[in-house]
Amino acid sequence: MEDSLNTLSHKDHSSFIAAYYSNERRTMLENGDVMPALLLHPDHTKAILFWEKLDGTYAIITLESQINANNKSEWNVSHSWITKQPSST
Repeated sequence: MEDSLNTLSHKDHSSFIAAYYSNERRTMLENGDVMPALLLHPDHTKAILFWEKLDGTYAIITLESQINANNKSEWNVSHSWITKQPSST
């Protein structure tokens, strides 16, 4: 993750970190969950964060970079869910 994030601009990096540590992640992550993984799209406009939960389900959070009202790039959580099996998004 760190190597991939080094290619983002400082503002994009800060925005990405804020989205990564979002309220959705905090509420879904529990003691006993397996360490999360991150898939970052090659063009750095989308990322999927996922991990296996202690009960065998999977938590999945999709992050997307979008242009905000100030015409600046900003990362946000676009989807979050828990599923019995991981699937493509």
